[in-house]
Amino acid sequence: MGRSPKTLDIVAVLSAPDSKEIQVGDVGTVVEELGTDAVEVEFLDANGQTRCVISLSKSDLLVLNRDRMPIG
Repeated sequence: MGRSPKTLDIVAVLSAPDSKEIQVGDVGTVVEELGTDAVEVEFLDANGQTRCVISLSKSDLLVLNRDRMPIG
């Protein structure tokens, strides 16, 4: 498993709550850490406007790798 999400990480949703706002696979940015188990994530629309900000469990998120690593 990857590392735990922290502020300004780009994350993908692995497991979505019963919500019409987000779905599995949506990508957002962590904007605040809420204790040890949860974070607040901002999701944008195609125009770069905030679509929603929602609190999610860290275990429901995958931190996407920003660093480029050589392969091979």
